[in-house]
Amino acid sequence: MGSTSEVSKFIEYWVPIQISNHQLEQYCATLISNSTLLCSCSRNDQFGALRDILLTVRKV
Repeated sequence: MGSTSEVSKFIEYWVPIQISNHQLEQYCATLISNSTLLCSCSRNDQFGALRDILLTVRKV
């Protein structure tokens, strides 16, 4: 792959489900607590924060 065209390693699937208010609060709290990383332009996740977010959200 060239530096101008990178392909994501992840395939994203959206499944419409209803979540509880508690699950929604946890999900939002996780996003807010990691907002700096999520809003950064960097594609490097040196600390594994995105992996941690995914694991946290899956536990919800």
